[in-house]
Amino acid sequence: MSRPQIPAPPFLVAGLGRAGQAAVRALCAAVGPELVSAWDADTGRAMRRLQQRLEVKGVRAWLGPPPRDTELRCGRSLVKSPGIPFDEPLIQRARAIGLHVLDELELGWRLSRVPMLAVTGTNGKSTVAGLIKAVISAAGYRVELAGNTEFGPPLSAVSESHDCVVCEVSSFQLEGCDHLLPEIGVLTNLTPEHLGRHGTMARYGECKRRLFVRGGFAVPHAVVDADDPFACALAKEVARRGGKVTRVGLAEEADYRLEAVQWDLRRARIAVRTPSGHVGLDTALPGAYNARNIALALATADLVGIEPETSIDAISAYEGPPGRFEHIDAGQPFSVIVDFAHTPDGLEQFLSAVRSGMTPGTQLTVVLGFAARPGTALRELGRLARQFSDHLILTTCGFQGFPPLPCLSEMLRGARTADGGEVEVILDRRRAIGRAVRSVAVGGAVAIPGRGALPAMLNDRRGIAVPFDDREVAREILNELAAPAGWGVAKPISS
Repeated sequence: MSRPQIPAPPFLVAGLGRAGQAAVRALCAAVGPELVSAWDADTGRAMRRLQQRLEVKGVRAWLGPPPRDTELRCGRSLVKSPGIPFDEPLIQRARAIGLHVLDELELGWRLSRVPMLAVTGTNGKSTVAGLIKAVISAAGYRVELAGNTEFGPPLSAVSESHDCVVCEVSSFQLEGCDHLLPEIGVLTNLTPEHLGRHGTMARYGECKRRLFVRGGFAVPHAVVDADDPFACALAKEVARRGGKVTRVGLAEEADYRLEAVQWDLRRARIAVRTPSGHVGLDTALPGAYNARNIALALATADLVGIEPETSIDAISAYEGPPGRFEHIDAGQPFSVIVDFAHTPDGLEQFLSAVRSGMTPGTQLTVVLGFAARPGTALRELGRLARQFSDHLILTTCGFQGFPPLPCLSEMLRGARTADGGEVEVILDRRRAIGRAVRSVAVGGAVAIPGRGALPAMLNDRRGIAVPFDDREVAREILNELAAPAGWGVAKPISS
Protein backbone atom coordinates (compact mmCIF):
# COMPACT_ATOMS: atom_id res chain seq x y z
CA MET A 1 0.00 0.00 0.00
CA SER A 2 1.20 3.52 -0.72
CA ARG A 3 2.07 5.57 2.32
CA PRO A 4 2.21 9.35 2.68
CA GLN A 5 5.50 11.10 3.29
CA ILE A 6 6.32 12.26 6.80
CA PRO A 7 5.08 15.78 7.58
CA ALA A 8 7.27 18.83 7.19
CA PRO A 9 10.17 19.57 9.57
CA PRO A 10 11.28 20.97 11.97
CA PHE A 11 10.03 18.32 14.41
CA LEU A 12 9.38 18.36 18.14
CA VAL A 13 9.24 14.95 19.83
CA ALA A 14 7.12 15.05 23.00
CA GLY A 15 7.88 12.32 25.51
CA LEU A 16 11.21 10.50 25.67
CA GLY A 17 10.29 6.98 26.70
CA ARG A 18 11.01 4.06 24.38
CA ALA A 19 8.72 5.34 21.63
CA GLY A 20 9.96 8.92 21.85
CA GLN A 21 13.62 7.92 21.75
CA ALA A 22 12.95 5.72 18.72
CA ALA A 23 11.20 8.64 17.00
CA VAL A 24 14.17 10.94 17.66
CA ARG A 25 16.60 8.43 16.14
CA ALA A 26 14.38 7.87 13.12
CA LEU A 27 13.90 11.58 12.48
CA CYS A 28 17.60 12.35 12.87
CA ALA A 29 18.27 9.77 10.15
CA ALA A 30 15.47 11.12 7.95
CA VAL A 31 15.90 14.91 8.19
CA GLY A 32 19.03 15.51 10.31
CA PRO A 33 19.41 16.30 14.03
CA GLU A 34 19.39 20.05 13.43
CA LEU A 35 15.69 19.79 12.50
CA VAL A 36 14.75 17.73 15.57
CA SER A 37 14.08 18.88 19.13
CA ALA A 38 12.78 16.86 22.06
CA TRP A 39 11.04 17.40 25.38
CA ASP A 40 10.05 15.37 28.44
CA ALA A 41 8.53 16.39 31.77
CA ASP A 42 10.88 14.07 33.67
CA THR A 43 13.88 15.83 35.21
CA GLY A 44 15.41 12.80 36.89
CA ARG A 45 19.04 11.74 36.61
CA ALA A 46 18.52 9.18 33.85
CA MET A 47 16.57 11.65 31.73
CA ARG A 48 19.24 14.34 32.23
CA ARG A 49 21.85 11.89 30.95
CA LEU A 50 19.68 11.22 27.90
CA GLN A 51 19.34 14.97 27.35
CA GLN A 52 23.12 15.31 27.30
CA ARG A 53 23.49 12.47 24.79
CA LEU A 54 20.90 14.00 22.49
CA GLU A 55 22.52 17.43 22.60
CA VAL A 56 25.92 15.93 21.75
CA LYS A 57 24.29 14.54 18.61
CA GLY A 58 22.87 17.96 17.74
CA VAL A 59 19.30 17.51 18.99
CA ARG A 60 17.99 20.34 21.11
CA ALA A 61 16.40 18.80 24.22
CA TRP A 62 14.82 20.26 27.32
CA LEU A 63 13.15 18.86 30.41
CA GLY A 64 10.59 20.01 32.93
CA PRO A 65 7.88 22.53 31.99
CA PRO A 66 6.49 22.00 28.49
CA PRO A 67 7.58 24.19 25.58
CA ARG A 68 6.06 27.66 25.37
CA ASP A 69 4.09 28.82 22.35
CA THR A 70 7.09 30.76 21.05
CA GLU A 71 9.13 27.55 21.10
CA LEU A 72 6.34 25.53 19.51
CA ARG A 73 6.11 28.00 16.62
CA CYS A 74 9.69 27.15 15.71
CA GLY A 75 8.47 23.74 14.56
CA ARG A 76 5.96 22.50 12.01
CA SER A 77 5.25 18.96 13.26
CA LEU A 78 4.98 17.31 16.68
CA VAL A 79 5.51 13.57 17.22
CA LYS A 80 4.01 12.43 20.51
CA SER A 81 4.56 9.35 22.61
CA PRO A 82 1.40 7.23 23.03
CA GLY A 83 1.26 7.97 26.77
CA ILE A 84 0.47 11.64 26.05
CA PRO A 85 -3.28 12.10 25.41
CA PHE A 86 -4.72 14.60 22.96
CA ASP A 87 -6.37 16.57 25.78
CA GLU A 88 -2.93 17.36 27.23
CA PRO A 89 -2.50 21.17 27.19
CA LEU A 90 0.75 20.89 25.21
CA ILE A 91 -0.96 18.93 22.42
CA GLN A 92 -3.94 21.27 22.38
CA ARG A 93 -1.66 24.32 22.10
CA ALA A 94 0.38 22.69 19.36
CA ARG A 95 -2.73 21.95 17.30
CA ALA A 96 -4.12 25.45 17.87
CA ILE A 97 -0.88 26.94 16.54
CA GLY A 98 -1.14 24.74 13.47
CA LEU A 99 1.43 22.01 14.10
CA HIS A 100 0.81 18.61 12.51
CA VAL A 101 0.48 16.24 15.51
CA LEU A 102 1.01 12.50 15.03
CA ASP A 103 1.88 9.47 17.12
CA GLU A 104 5.22 7.66 16.91
CA LEU A 105 3.34 4.71 15.37
CA GLU A 106 2.14 6.83 12.43
CA LEU A 107 5.66 8.16 11.97
CA GLY A 108 7.11 4.65 11.93
CA TRP A 109 4.52 3.46 9.41
CA ARG A 110 5.15 6.40 7.09
CA LEU A 111 8.92 5.97 7.23
CA SER A 112 8.82 2.23 6.54
CA ARG A 113 8.09 0.34 3.34
CA VAL A 114 7.97 -3.05 5.08
CA PRO A 115 4.53 -4.73 4.82
CA MET A 116 2.67 -4.44 8.11
CA LEU A 117 0.36 -6.88 9.84
CA ALA A 118 -1.29 -5.13 12.81
CA VAL A 119 -3.04 -6.68 15.83
CA THR A 120 -5.30 -4.66 18.11
CA GLY A 121 -8.05 -5.34 20.65
CA THR A 122 -8.52 -5.24 24.41
CA ASN A 123 -7.18 -8.67 25.34
CA GLY A 124 -5.02 -11.21 23.55
CA LYS A 125 -2.95 -8.82 21.41
CA SER A 126 0.44 -10.05 22.60
CA THR A 127 -0.45 -13.73 22.27
CA VAL A 128 -1.95 -13.34 18.79
CA ALA A 129 0.96 -11.21 17.60
CA GLY A 130 3.44 -13.71 19.02
CA LEU A 131 1.65 -16.63 17.36
CA ILE A 132 1.61 -14.89 13.99
CA LYS A 133 5.28 -14.01 14.23
CA ALA A 134 6.13 -17.62 15.12
CA VAL A 135 4.23 -18.93 12.11
CA ILE A 136 5.71 -16.47 9.61
CA SER A 137 9.22 -17.07 11.00
CA ALA A 138 8.72 -20.84 10.67
CA ALA A 139 7.94 -20.31 6.98
CA GLY A 140 11.41 -18.81 6.51
CA TYR A 141 10.57 -15.10 6.40
CA ARG A 142 12.41 -12.35 8.26
CA VAL A 143 9.80 -10.85 10.56
CA GLU A 144 9.98 -8.31 13.39
CA LEU A 145 7.55 -7.96 16.30
CA ALA A 146 7.12 -4.27 17.08
CA GLY A 147 4.80 -1.53 18.33
CA ASN A 148 3.04 -1.44 21.69
CA THR A 149 4.81 -4.54 22.98
CA GLU A 150 7.22 -5.44 25.74
CA PHE A 151 8.89 -7.92 23.39
CA GLY A 152 10.06 -5.78 20.49
CA PRO A 153 11.03 -2.25 19.45
CA PRO A 154 8.74 0.70 18.63
CA LEU A 155 7.67 0.70 15.00
CA SER A 156 9.94 3.61 14.05
CA ALA A 157 12.95 1.53 15.11
CA VAL A 158 12.25 -1.39 12.71
CA SER A 159 14.84 -1.75 9.95
CA GLU A 160 14.00 -2.17 6.28
CA SER A 161 15.77 -5.53 6.17
CA HIS A 162 12.66 -7.46 7.23
CA ASP A 163 10.13 -9.12 4.96
CA CYS A 164 7.26 -7.95 7.16
CA VAL A 165 6.49 -6.55 10.60
CA VAL A 166 3.87 -7.83 13.05
CA CYS A 167 2.78 -4.78 15.03
CA GLU A 168 0.87 -4.79 18.31
CA VAL A 169 -1.26 -1.63 18.32
CA SER A 170 -2.98 0.16 21.21
CA SER A 171 -5.84 2.65 21.27
CA PHE A 172 -3.45 5.22 22.75
CA GLN A 173 -1.36 5.01 19.58
CA LEU A 174 -4.30 5.03 17.19
CA GLU A 175 -5.54 8.35 18.58
CA GLY A 176 -2.59 9.96 16.81
CA CYS A 177 -2.66 8.02 13.54
CA ASP A 178 -4.37 9.93 10.74
CA HIS A 179 -3.51 7.74 7.74
CA LEU A 180 -2.22 4.36 8.97
CA LEU A 181 -3.75 1.31 7.29
CA PRO A 182 -1.85 -1.98 7.50
CA GLU A 183 -1.86 -4.68 4.84
CA ILE A 184 -3.69 -6.97 7.30
CA GLY A 185 -5.55 -5.86 10.44
CA VAL A 186 -6.55 -8.26 13.23
CA LEU A 187 -9.10 -7.38 15.94
CA THR A 188 -9.16 -9.74 18.94
CA ASN A 189 -12.13 -8.25 20.86
CA LEU A 190 -13.42 -5.08 22.45
CA THR A 191 -14.22 -5.02 26.18
CA PRO A 192 -14.04 -2.16 28.73
CA GLU A 193 -10.54 -0.76 29.29
CA HIS A 194 -8.83 2.65 29.31
CA LEU A 195 -12.10 4.45 30.01
CA GLY A 196 -10.20 6.84 32.25
CA ARG A 197 -8.59 8.13 29.06
CA HIS A 198 -11.25 7.58 26.41
CA GLY A 199 -14.29 8.33 28.58
CA THR A 200 -16.77 6.01 26.86
CA MET A 201 -16.78 2.66 25.08
CA ALA A 202 -17.89 4.48 21.93
CA ARG A 203 -14.76 6.63 21.90
CA TYR A 204 -12.59 3.64 22.80
CA GLY A 205 -14.11 1.65 19.94
CA GLU A 206 -13.64 4.54 17.53
CA CYS A 207 -9.91 4.47 18.25
CA LYS A 208 -9.75 0.75 17.41
CA ARG A 209 -11.84 1.34 14.27
CA ARG A 210 -9.16 3.70 12.93
CA LEU A 211 -6.89 0.71 12.24
CA PHE A 212 -9.46 -0.70 9.78
CA VAL A 213 -11.48 2.16 8.27
CA ARG A 214 -10.40 5.59 6.97
CA GLY A 215 -13.20 7.55 5.35
CA GLY A 216 -14.04 5.66 2.17
CA PHE A 217 -11.03 3.36 2.47
CA ALA A 218 -10.53 0.17 4.46
CA VAL A 219 -7.76 -2.23 5.34
CA PRO A 220 -7.36 -4.75 2.45
CA HIS A 221 -7.72 -7.76 4.78
CA ALA A 222 -9.37 -7.83 8.21
CA VAL A 223 -9.51 -10.78 10.61
CA VAL A 224 -12.12 -10.34 13.36
CA ASP A 225 -13.99 -12.23 16.08
CA ALA A 226 -17.37 -13.34 14.71
CA ASP A 227 -18.89 -13.38 18.22
CA ASP A 228 -17.94 -9.81 19.19
CA PRO A 229 -20.74 -7.26 18.39
CA PHE A 230 -18.29 -4.42 17.75
CA ALA A 231 -16.19 -6.63 15.47
CA CYS A 232 -19.26 -7.74 13.52
CA ALA A 233 -20.28 -4.14 12.84
CA LEU A 234 -16.72 -3.26 11.89
CA ALA A 235 -16.55 -6.23 9.51
CA LYS A 236 -19.56 -4.87 7.60
CA GLU A 237 -17.89 -1.46 7.30
CA VAL A 238 -14.71 -3.01 5.95
CA ALA A 239 -16.63 -5.13 3.45
CA ARG A 240 -18.65 -2.13 2.20
CA ARG A 241 -15.38 -0.38 1.39
CA GLY A 242 -14.00 -3.31 -0.55
CA GLY A 243 -11.90 -4.99 2.12
CA LYS A 244 -11.82 -8.75 2.58
CA VAL A 245 -13.06 -9.97 5.98
CA THR A 246 -12.26 -13.28 7.65
CA ARG A 247 -14.38 -14.15 10.70
CA VAL A 248 -13.26 -16.37 13.57
CA GLY A 249 -15.25 -17.77 16.50
CA LEU A 250 -18.11 -19.99 17.61
CA ALA A 251 -20.79 -18.56 15.33
CA GLU A 252 -21.94 -20.81 12.50
CA GLU A 253 -21.05 -18.14 9.93
CA ALA A 254 -17.43 -17.97 11.14
CA ASP A 255 -14.94 -18.82 8.40
CA TYR A 256 -12.73 -20.37 11.08
CA ARG A 257 -15.16 -21.99 13.50
CA LEU A 258 -14.02 -23.34 16.85
CA GLU A 259 -15.61 -26.75 17.21
CA ALA A 260 -13.95 -28.16 20.32
CA VAL A 261 -11.37 -27.25 22.96
CA GLN A 262 -10.16 -29.26 25.95
CA TRP A 263 -7.38 -28.31 28.34
CA ASP A 264 -5.61 -28.84 31.62
CA LEU A 265 -3.15 -26.42 33.21
CA ARG A 266 -0.35 -27.35 30.80
CA ARG A 267 -1.77 -28.21 27.38
CA ALA A 268 -4.86 -27.90 25.23
CA ARG A 269 -6.33 -29.67 22.25
CA ILE A 270 -8.44 -27.65 19.83
CA ALA A 271 -10.41 -28.38 16.68
CA VAL A 272 -11.15 -25.70 14.09
CA ARG A 273 -13.25 -25.88 10.93
CA THR A 274 -11.45 -23.84 8.25
CA PRO A 275 -12.27 -23.06 4.61
CA SER A 276 -9.80 -25.77 3.56
CA GLY A 277 -10.95 -28.42 6.04
CA HIS A 278 -10.82 -29.42 9.70
CA VAL A 279 -7.70 -28.70 11.74
CA GLY A 280 -6.83 -30.34 15.05
CA LEU A 281 -3.77 -29.32 17.01
CA ASP A 282 -2.15 -29.48 20.43
CA THR A 283 -0.93 -26.31 22.09
CA ALA A 284 0.79 -25.11 25.25
CA LEU A 285 -1.84 -22.35 25.59
CA PRO A 286 -4.77 -23.50 27.78
CA GLY A 287 -8.20 -21.92 27.90
CA ALA A 288 -11.08 -21.07 25.60
CA TYR A 289 -9.71 -17.56 25.04
CA ASN A 290 -6.40 -18.97 23.82
CA ALA A 291 -8.29 -21.22 21.41
CA ARG A 292 -9.73 -18.04 19.88
CA ASN A 293 -6.25 -16.51 19.75
CA ILE A 294 -4.97 -19.58 17.91
CA ALA A 295 -7.87 -19.50 15.43
CA LEU A 296 -7.11 -15.83 14.69
CA ALA A 297 -3.48 -16.75 14.05
CA LEU A 298 -4.46 -19.67 11.79
CA ALA A 299 -6.72 -17.41 9.72
CA THR A 300 -4.02 -14.77 9.40
CA ALA A 301 -1.39 -17.32 8.42
CA ASP A 302 -3.66 -18.56 5.62
CA LEU A 303 -4.09 -14.99 4.37
CA VAL A 304 -0.31 -14.56 4.27
CA GLY A 305 -0.02 -17.79 2.30
CA ILE A 306 1.68 -20.01 4.88
CA GLU A 307 1.28 -23.75 4.33
CA PRO A 308 -1.17 -25.23 6.91
CA GLU A 309 1.36 -27.83 8.06
CA THR A 310 3.88 -25.10 8.82
CA SER A 311 1.28 -23.10 10.74
CA ILE A 312 0.13 -26.08 12.80
CA ASP A 313 3.68 -27.10 13.73
CA ALA A 314 4.66 -23.53 14.69
CA ILE A 315 1.53 -22.97 16.78
CA SER A 316 1.94 -26.32 18.55
CA ALA A 317 5.53 -25.43 19.47
CA TYR A 318 4.76 -21.87 20.62
CA GLU A 319 4.87 -21.50 24.41
CA GLY A 320 3.27 -18.06 24.60
CA PRO A 321 4.66 -14.60 25.41
CA PRO A 322 6.55 -14.24 28.69
CA GLY A 323 4.19 -13.62 31.58
CA ARG A 324 1.11 -15.06 29.88
CA PHE A 325 -0.13 -18.24 31.59
CA GLU A 326 3.52 -18.82 32.51
CA HIS A 327 4.28 -21.66 34.92
CA ILE A 328 7.02 -21.22 37.53
CA ASP A 329 8.39 -24.66 38.41
CA ALA A 330 10.68 -25.97 41.13
CA GLY A 331 9.27 -29.48 41.34
CA GLN A 332 6.60 -28.34 43.82
CA PRO A 333 3.41 -30.44 44.16
CA PHE A 334 1.19 -27.55 43.02
CA SER A 335 1.11 -25.04 40.16
CA VAL A 336 2.26 -21.41 40.21
CA ILE A 337 1.02 -19.43 37.21
CA VAL A 338 1.79 -15.80 36.35
CA ASP A 339 -0.39 -13.89 33.88
CA PHE A 340 -0.92 -10.36 32.54
CA ALA A 341 -4.73 -10.41 32.89
CA HIS A 342 -5.66 -6.95 34.19
CA THR A 343 -9.12 -6.16 32.83
CA PRO A 344 -12.37 -7.70 34.11
CA ASP A 345 -12.86 -9.68 30.90
CA GLY A 346 -9.24 -10.79 30.80
CA LEU A 347 -9.22 -11.77 34.49
CA GLU A 348 -12.46 -13.72 34.18
CA GLN A 349 -11.20 -15.66 31.18
CA PHE A 350 -7.83 -16.39 32.77
CA LEU A 351 -9.22 -17.54 36.14
CA SER A 352 -11.96 -19.54 34.43
CA ALA A 353 -9.29 -21.31 32.36
CA VAL A 354 -7.21 -22.05 35.48
CA ARG A 355 -10.21 -23.30 37.45
CA SER A 356 -11.45 -25.48 34.57
CA GLY A 357 -7.97 -26.95 34.05
CA MET A 358 -7.56 -27.99 37.69
CA THR A 359 -8.49 -31.33 39.20
CA PRO A 360 -11.94 -31.00 40.82
CA GLY A 361 -11.76 -30.39 44.56
CA THR A 362 -8.29 -28.78 44.53
CA GLN A 363 -7.56 -25.33 45.92
CA LEU A 364 -7.05 -22.15 43.87
CA THR A 365 -5.25 -19.28 45.59
CA VAL A 366 -5.21 -15.93 43.80
CA VAL A 367 -2.78 -13.09 44.53
CA LEU A 368 -4.24 -9.87 43.15
CA GLY A 369 -2.64 -6.46 43.34
CA PHE A 370 -3.23 -3.83 40.71
CA ALA A 371 -2.73 -0.08 40.70
CA ALA A 372 -4.30 1.80 37.84
CA ARG A 373 -5.47 5.11 36.47
CA PRO A 374 -8.99 6.35 37.34
CA GLY A 375 -11.68 4.61 35.33
CA THR A 376 -10.30 1.11 35.80
CA ALA A 377 -12.91 -1.33 37.10
CA LEU A 378 -11.01 -2.24 40.27
CA ARG A 379 -14.11 -3.32 42.22
CA GLU A 380 -15.03 -5.71 39.44
CA LEU A 381 -11.50 -7.14 39.47
CA GLY A 382 -11.82 -7.78 43.20
CA ARG A 383 -15.25 -9.35 42.81
CA LEU A 384 -14.13 -11.71 40.07
CA ALA A 385 -10.98 -12.73 41.91
CA ARG A 386 -12.94 -13.81 44.96
CA GLN A 387 -15.65 -15.49 42.90
CA PHE A 388 -13.13 -17.85 41.28
CA SER A 389 -10.76 -18.43 44.21
CA ASP A 390 -10.77 -20.50 47.36
CA HIS A 391 -8.27 -18.13 48.94
CA LEU A 392 -7.81 -14.54 47.77
CA ILE A 393 -4.82 -12.47 48.84
CA LEU A 394 -5.11 -8.79 47.95
CA THR A 395 -1.93 -6.79 47.83
CA THR A 396 -0.35 -3.64 46.40
CA CYS A 397 1.23 -3.02 43.03
CA GLY A 398 3.16 -0.03 41.74
CA PHE A 399 2.14 0.83 38.18
CA GLN A 400 3.08 4.16 36.58
CA GLY A 401 3.05 5.77 40.00
CA PHE A 402 -0.67 5.43 40.70
CA PRO A 403 -1.30 5.34 44.49
CA PRO A 404 -1.46 1.68 45.52
CA LEU A 405 -3.56 1.89 48.69
CA PRO A 406 -6.70 3.51 47.21
CA CYS A 407 -6.61 0.89 44.44
CA LEU A 408 -6.28 -1.91 47.00
CA SER A 409 -9.23 -0.46 48.93
CA GLU A 410 -11.39 -0.52 45.78
CA MET A 411 -10.53 -4.16 45.05
CA LEU A 412 -11.36 -5.10 48.64
CA ARG A 413 -14.78 -3.44 48.33
CA GLY A 414 -15.43 -5.48 45.22
CA ALA A 415 -14.25 -8.73 46.83
CA ARG A 416 -16.66 -8.23 49.73
CA THR A 417 -19.63 -8.24 47.33
CA ALA A 418 -18.86 -11.77 46.05
CA ASP A 419 -19.34 -15.21 47.47
CA GLY A 420 -16.09 -17.11 47.74
CA GLY A 421 -13.31 -18.22 49.97
CA GLU A 422 -11.13 -16.50 52.54
CA VAL A 423 -9.89 -12.97 51.79
CA GLU A 424 -6.60 -11.69 53.17
CA VAL A 425 -4.88 -8.32 52.74
CA ILE A 426 -1.07 -8.28 52.76
CA LEU A 427 0.40 -4.93 51.75
CA ASP A 428 3.87 -6.12 50.76
CA ARG A 429 3.66 -7.89 47.41
CA ARG A 430 6.60 -10.24 48.04
CA ARG A 431 5.09 -11.33 51.35
CA ALA A 432 1.73 -11.85 49.64
CA ILE A 433 3.23 -14.15 47.03
CA GLY A 434 5.16 -15.97 49.75
CA ARG A 435 2.01 -16.45 51.80
CA ALA A 436 0.20 -17.93 48.78
CA VAL A 437 2.99 -20.33 47.90
CA ARG A 438 3.39 -21.53 51.49
CA SER A 439 -0.32 -22.02 52.12
CA VAL A 440 -1.61 -23.68 48.94
CA ALA A 441 -2.53 -27.33 49.27
CA VAL A 442 -0.93 -30.20 47.35
CA GLY A 443 -2.46 -30.45 43.89
CA GLY A 444 -3.72 -26.87 44.00
CA ALA A 445 -2.66 -23.77 42.12
CA VAL A 446 -1.47 -20.22 42.82
CA ALA A 447 -2.52 -17.68 40.18
CA ILE A 448 -0.77 -14.30 40.09
CA PRO A 449 -2.49 -12.10 37.48
CA GLY A 450 -2.06 -8.42 36.66
CA ARG A 451 1.59 -7.78 35.86
CA GLY A 452 2.85 -10.63 33.70
CA ALA A 453 6.48 -10.09 32.76
CA LEU A 454 6.69 -6.45 33.87
CA PRO A 455 10.16 -6.06 35.38
CA ALA A 456 9.69 -3.17 37.83
CA MET A 457 7.24 -1.28 40.04
CA LEU A 458 6.87 2.47 40.47
CA ASN A 459 5.10 3.27 43.73
CA ASP A 460 5.43 7.03 43.43
CA ARG A 461 5.41 9.13 40.25
CA ARG A 462 8.42 11.02 41.55
CA GLY A 463 10.21 7.93 42.73
CA ILE A 464 12.51 5.45 41.07
CA ALA A 465 11.31 2.22 39.51
CA VAL A 466 12.11 -0.73 41.79
CA PRO A 467 12.98 -4.07 40.13
CA PHE A 468 10.13 -6.50 40.76
CA ASP A 469 9.19 -9.32 38.43
CA ASP A 470 6.38 -11.53 39.77
CA ARG A 471 7.94 -14.51 37.99
CA GLU A 472 11.37 -13.96 39.56
CA VAL A 473 9.91 -13.38 43.00
CA ALA A 474 7.83 -16.55 42.82
CA ARG A 475 10.88 -18.47 41.61
CA GLU A 476 13.02 -17.16 44.50
CA ILE A 477 10.38 -18.14 47.07
CA LEU A 478 9.97 -21.60 45.57
CA ASN A 479 13.73 -22.12 45.62
CA GLU A 480 13.83 -21.12 49.29
CA LEU A 481 11.36 -23.93 49.95
CA ALA A 482 12.85 -26.42 47.49
CA ALA A 483 15.76 -27.84 49.49
CA PRO A 484 13.96 -28.56 52.79
CA ALA A 485 10.94 -29.88 50.88
CA GLY A 486 13.00 -32.09 48.60
CA TRP A 487 11.95 -30.36 45.37
CA GLY A 488 14.22 -29.36 42.53
CA VAL A 489 15.25 -25.78 41.83
CA ALA A 490 13.34 -23.40 39.57
CA LYS A 491 15.36 -22.21 36.59
CA PRO A 492 15.92 -18.46 36.09
CA ILE A 493 13.36 -16.73 33.92
CA SER A 494 14.38 -16.25 30.30
CA SER A 495 12.35 -13.44 28.72
